[in-house]
Amino acid sequence: MRKGWLGVVVLLIALVSVIRMRPAEIKPGSMSMSSSANSIAVVQIRQKVDEFRHSVLTMSMSGMADYYWTSPDVVVFDVVPPLRYVGWDSFRQDWQGFFDSFEKIGVYDWTDVHIEAEGDMGWMRALVHMAGKFKDGKSIDMAFRDTAIFERKSGKWVVVHDHGSVPIEFETQKAIFNAPPQ
Repeated sequence: MRKGWLGVVVLLIALVSVIRMRPAEIKPGSMSMSSSANSIAVVQIRQKVDEFRHSVLTMSMSGMADYYWTSPDVVVFDVVPPLRYVGWDSFRQDWQGFFDSFEKIGVYDWTDVHIEAEGDMGWMRALVHMAGKFKDGKSIDMAFRDTAIFERKSGKWVVVHDHGSVPIEFETQKAIFNAPPQ
């Protein structure tokens, strides 16, 4: 009986923390959480996503390594070529090159965030708005879609597959980096 009440108390504390934290990067009402019994896992994944956002804004490679599964088996479909990255080493180099090209990343905001979890698996989908200034003085302001598959490994949630994408215009075969959300 005490274990049951303890679980309810922990869940309530976690949910109150999420409601009180409601950070500016995720617009109010734009996040939905799983109705599954694994709500604590959803809160933990949400925290991981918030930490990832901070890592992008501070251009922290250690933060990237904490978010992704640093295995040769991680697979990422990024917004930019190549078609896929297989293994942390190749994707780590992509992130390092990305960070090296920026003077500052000023915006990395999430909307329409939806997170679910069941057992040791979790998934998140969101729209992301990013803006920053490159070292060559040019600016970027773009939006893209992100879907991440999380797995709990050794008690820690990590992304085992990530898929970032932008829509394309079929007639011109050009990517649309500022498509408005529907």
